[in-house]
Amino acid sequence: MFKNKSLNFKLRASFGCLILLLLFIGGVNIQMLKKTSSEYEHVTKINLQNSISLKNLDSGSRETLRRMLQYTIRGNEEKDFERIDKAIAEQLEIYEKARVKYEAVPFVEGEAELYKNVNDNWQAMQPLFKEMPQYAKSKKEEDQIKFGNMYRHDLKTSRDSFFAALDKLTNFQIQQSEIWSAKAEETSAMADKITMVTVALGIIFGSFIAYFISTGLTTQLRNLAISLSEGSETVSKASDSIAHSSEELSSSVNEQAAAIQETTASTEELSAMVKKNQENAFQSNIVSKKSADAANLGKQSVEQMITAIEDIHQSNQNMMTSVEHSNSNIEEIIKVIHEISNKTKVINEIVFQTKLLSFNASVEAARAGEHGKGFSVVAEEIGNLATMSGTAAQEIATMLGESTTKVVSIVNTTKSEVGALMVEGKKKVEMGITVAKRCNDVLDDIVGHVQEVDTMVSDITVASEEQSKGIIEISKAMGQLDQATQMNADSSRQMAFSAEELSGQSRKLNGLVEDLKNTVEGKVG
Repeated sequence: MFKNKSLNFKLRASFGCLILLLLFIGGVNIQMLKKTSSEYEHVTKINLQNSISLKNLDSGSRETLRRMLQYTIRGNEEKDFERIDKAIAEQLEIYEKARVKYEAVPFVEGEAELYKNVNDNWQAMQPLFKEMPQYAKSKKEEDQIKFGNMYRHDLKTSRDSFFAALDKLTNFQIQQSEIWSAKAEETSAMADKITMVTVALGIIFGSFIAYFISTGLTTQLRNLAISLSEGSETVSKASDSIAHSSEELSSSVNEQAAAIQETTASTEELSAMVKKNQENAFQSNIVSKKSADAANLGKQSVEQMITAIEDIHQSNQNMMTSVEHSNSNIEEIIKVIHEISNKTKVINEIVFQTKLLSFNASVEAARAGEHGKGFSVVAEEIGNLATMSGTAAQEIATMLGESTTKVVSIVNTTKSEVGALMVEGKKKVEMGITVAKRCNDVLDDIVGHVQEVDTMVSDITVASEEQSKGIIEISKAMGQLDQATQMNADSSRQMAFSAEELSGQSRKLNGLVEDLKNTVEGKVG
């Protein structure tokens, strides 16, 4: 029943089974990986975190006890005790954070009792942590002795019990890590074995399917190849018959060659006409050369005009540069004048203030009488300062006059330079106009030559009419080619007979193709 199914069905069924097998293998592996991951996650998120927290508990507690011992150092001052208190508080905070983090992780069986023992011993040391610093800071001899006894006896007993309980809890966490790690390794090993077995089964099943399909296809395709070989021999015979008809067609082609000879005679007449057109083209070429010469003269004139225009442009650029330079100088002069003006304003303000100060000093000196001699000296100095300021103001006024003169000189110089450049630019423009007129004359010559070329083109048109008559003769030759074509039609009928034989062989090949189709798609019904 499976044998009569289509090739498409067989392949889909085979690969469907392989896909199901692969899905089964993947599902098993995913489950095993999930289990392994869960066990390793227990190790990392629970056992490892608990071990880190216990390490922090151990570190915080030992550092706290070590800091407590520093209270016994001779010569401790108030700042030393403050430093020790701060260090102990920091270590107690580290211990508290580690304790909270440890309690946040869920306990396993037997862990809660061990942790309770650790916590109880730690709580038992808390009163000692509060009382002992008070005795250590006291200057009394009996308080110091009491601190030593508490540290050597009470605190030592609680400390030993605490660390013993902490060691038990730490060993418990180590054992739990080893247990869960072993479980994860066992699960991983089991997954590897299952994978190897399922893969081996998949390889065996796939090999069986490949052998079954390839064997059936090879047998059927071999039989089809033999049948197709026999059909190809029959087609070869029909091809020989077509070759004979091709010989007859060759004779018809010879007749067509004779008609082509007549066409060649007409072509010679066309050749004579083309020769006449060639002569006219030669004359046109001479005229074109004259036009080219005239165009070259025009080009030279245009180049001279371009050069003149460029000179004009350069002159304008020089003029603009000079103007920009003059403007820059004027701007500098304006800046100097502004600066001098600002200084003049400052000096005038100083002169005014100085005069006012001198006046006030004189008044105060007169009022003070004998005691105002010092003010009188000040008034005199202030008067001198006012005189100097007035002199400076006069000098500044002189500078302003000189600056104004300089500005006028620069402006006149700039006008002179710009005027010279403008005259030069005018000359360049006139030269450009002259060159442009020469270009106009040359272009007139070019137009005359173009008219001569137009006359030559008219002669070429007449020759084209003669070529049209030659084309009529070619049409007559084409009529003879038509007769030869009829003979080719007879040969085509013979080829049609051979084509019928090929059609019979084609039907046989269609039957073979149907067999191949049944092989690939399966029998219907």
